[in-house]
Amino acid sequence: MWKYIIRRLMLIIPTVFLSGTLVFFMLRVLPGDIVSTLTSEGGATEATKAKLREELGLNNPILIQYAHWLCGNCVVLDDLGYTAPRQGRESAEDRNERLVGGIISGNFGYSNYQDRYVGQIVRDKMEATVTMAIFAMIFSLLLAFPLGILSAITRGSWWDQGIRIFTALSLAVPSFWLGILLIIFASRTFNWSPPLNYTPFFSDPGTNLAQLFLPVIATGLTSAAVLSRLVRSMMLEVLREDYVRTARAKGLRELIVIGRHTIRNASIPVLTMAGYHFGFIISGVVVIEFVFSIPGLGQQVLLSI
Repeated sequence: MWKYIIRRLMLIIPTVFLSGTLVFFMLRVLPGDIVSTLTSEGGATEATKAKLREELGLNNPILIQYAHWLCGNCVVLDDLGYTAPRQGRESAEDRNERLVGGIISGNFGYSNYQDRYVGQIVRDKMEATVTMAIFAMIFSLLLAFPLGILSAITRGSWWDQGIRIFTALSLAVPSFWLGILLIIFASRTFNWSPPLNYTPFFSDPGTNLAQLFLPVIATGLTSAAVLSRLVRSMMLEVLREDYVRTARAKGLRELIVIGRHTIRNASIPVLTMAGYHFGFIISGVVVIEFVFSIPGLGQQVLLSI
């Protein structure tokens, strides 16, 4: 078990490296660069643009730029005469840290557009995204287990049919469209609209929960639908096991049979699948954060694109 977990965790390293490399070269293939973005409002001469490109290292060969991105100002590059690009108004400590290494050392580079290090941007945006993802996962599990259990023990009834229709609709509705509908409903019914200023959870838990209530529903409903169907399938499979029939033959009440013997064994694969869906929820917050004006990693991704 532990060997499997360690092996899966070790796969994160080459996955992140290969995806980062792919994005690096794709950005170099696309037309335009950071200089075009910074001077898009006009007023900059071609000489100014050329000087800025030289300072940022954009005139270096693409493999040299990739080496700077990967390992910072490597000694080999220094010998070849290629220096790392200037990183804005950096202190001596920041410059020394940058020269030690690039992505390999955990230094994700510098955003010339925001005049900040990428690591600082990620740290500032991480709290909102992780908080919403955790709440969305809790919401998914709290909704999936009751619906799946009720659907399994009332198989073939109107309850079962209604829950299956609800989960099918939840899977079909895009999360961002559901988020827009929730905003319209809340604004017309309760005179509420998404706040412009986000309040962190540890600063004011009540305000944070109020702000994330609708985004959590829009984000977690799809995962809740998938997990509830899995709960139903596993419950139906466990209910046919011999030890369940034995428990009923002993005269145990149905509530004890379901709660003590059935749910416990049926929940094992559901919780395993929940770990996968947590990553799915993290990826789903990209659009939801933009819809509800939540300053997280998802909104930052869209703004960066």
